[in-house]
Amino acid sequence: MSAHSSAGHSNSSVKIDLQTITDRLAELETTVEHLQAENERLREQLAEKHAQLDAYEARLDDLEARQHVELRDVDDDADAALENIWIAGQPVGRLLDSSCKRSKSLSTRVDDLEAVDPEQLTEDLRQEQITRTKADAQIRARLSQCEDDLGIQKPDALSTEQGGEDAQHLSKLERFIRHGAEAVVDRVYPVHERAREIALHFGEWGTKISDANGKRVRLCSKKDKLKTHLEAAFGQRFQWVEVYRAIEKLAELAHGSPLQCKRGQQSEGKYVLELRLSEGRGPSFARGDGA
Repeated sequence: MSAHSSAGHSNSSVKIDLQTITDRLAELETTVEHLQAENERLREQLAEKHAQLDAYEARLDDLEARQHVELRDVDDDADAALENIWIAGQPVGRLLDSSCKRSKSLSTRVDDLEAVDPEQLTEDLRQEQITRTKADAQIRARLSQCEDDLGIQKPDALSTEQGGEDAQHLSKLERFIRHGAEAVVDRVYPVHERAREIALHFGEWGTKISDANGKRVRLCSKKDKLKTHLEAAFGQRFQWVEVYRAIEKLAELAHGSPLQCKRGQQSEGKYVLELRLSEGRGPSFARGDGA
């Protein structure tokens, strides 16, 4: 298949990612507008509460002048709090205290909303877009290198999820490498992600050999420090059993392809993955039966 068509497929993926980022930016701009509207509404409520406080204080001054103020539910006047003040038989102090607390809460919410900077949000989105674009480029480069190492053809095709040509002429292993575990299994588990990581780095982590038995790439679980590579790739620690399960899963997906899994010698480790090469390149994993 032509490299031009493959590049078209990659450009389509980039356009989809950029559209996702554009849509996300629009959503955040809408959120900022809603926050600004909420900020204005809260400001109006705060102004109303301040007006109520002014009215309460004016009424308190008026009633104090008429000697209608009394303290209730307290033995010593020195221990009296705002809630103990009653005026003309009404718990004005309690109402005033409650109003003050609500006003303080509204002031805090207004401060929080004012702290939201729309320009900063926009700048953060730009930085996220730049980061995503770089990450996508790195992924495409790694996938391209993996395809070169394993001899996978770059077909002029749409993705499997879109019902494209890939679903018809790529092998199960090729679909797994190109499109991810979701292209070949109903439910994706961590073991599938580890297996795909091994496949994507097979040529990088493995050892190229050329001797009387021919040219091939061998990846030994122990000798080539596969556990260490996986831990670095995922940023977490793994047990050897998790590494072995990933190798077994990759071997299961590679059944019928030139990629073979063998028992290793003591120095090599429990498993050895081996791919025979032809004239310095691996054969295509695609099979004539379209599996």
